[in-house]
Amino acid sequence: MKRLFAGLLFTVLLMGCSDDERMTVSPTFKLPVTFDDGTEGEYVLIGKEGRLGFLIGSGKKGESEVQPIVHGKANKYM
Repeated sequence: MKRLFAGLLFTVLLMGCSDDERMTVSPTFKLPVTFDDGTEGEYVLIGKEGRLGFLIGSGKKGESEVQPIVHGKANKYM
């Protein structure tokens, strides 16, 4: 019984260590904002609108710049 459990555990660990990297792109959405200087702009968020979003970009309306979240790359996320 112990060998069966150990074998199953080993198999699960090997499956979790796969080098198969899949790129998943989550949907983005924009929120309008008025900046401190009075200009109209927008925040670009990644996630699900109305539920959860991570700020990945901002800028003037129609000119927002996006900084994607990259696995393994350290950055500050809001």
